[in-house]
Amino acid sequence: MNPALRGGAAYFAIVFAFGFVLGIVRVLWLAPRLGALFAVAIELPIMLAASWLICAALLRRFAVPYAMGARIAMGGLAFVLLMIAEFSLATLAFGQSPAAFIAGIGEPHAVLGLLGQIGFALMPWLQRERANDRER
Repeated sequence: MNPALRGGAAYFAIVFAFGFVLGIVRVLWLAPRLGALFAVAIELPIMLAASWLICAALLRRFAVPYAMGARIAMGGLAFVLLMIAEFSLATLAFGQSPAAFIAGIGEPHAVLGLLGQIGFALMPWLQRERANDRER
């Protein structure tokens, strides 16, 4: 299998597992006390920092090529898998209808979360750009 795809699958799995644990803390402890938006705002920098570190390690582990296409493929696959997992959990595990899931994306806390997920997807490319800046 392609290193970028293997890296993307591993990147999704590790970050999703970490995010699942943090999500439990956010939903059960932070959100009832601070509200959903502030809870996500607290969780987001932790998730992005973890994503950065995990991504860097997996780029090395799977020897993902420096090429922009490979980095975008890794992040894109991880993002698609994340969206499938989020949708599946919401509908299958928590009984939310697909329509309610889609409608919920417009809530402020969900928009902030989606922006974080886009940042997660961009990490392989951002690390490429960071390496490129160091070489200049």
